[in-house]
Amino acid sequence: MEPSMIETDRCVLNLLCESDIDEAIELFIDPEVRRYLGGIISKEEAVKKLYKWIHAEDPVYFCVRISTTA
Repeated sequence: MEPSMIETDRCVLNLLCESDIDEAIELFIDPEVRRYLGGIISKEEAVKKLYKWIHAEDPVYFCVRISTTA
């Protein structure tokens, strides 16, 4: 199944997928980011949570990137 995509002039939003895991983990374990998301978690917890989101029956989590055509 091809990920759903939303594109604006400045951003591209794709459903979170396994190829996004490495970058997402860096955000998920960053103490400054976690400060606003309920506190620090381990890398293992981050991986587990991300895989759960990716394989959810009704996926609603997106990866947002700056558009390369902007």
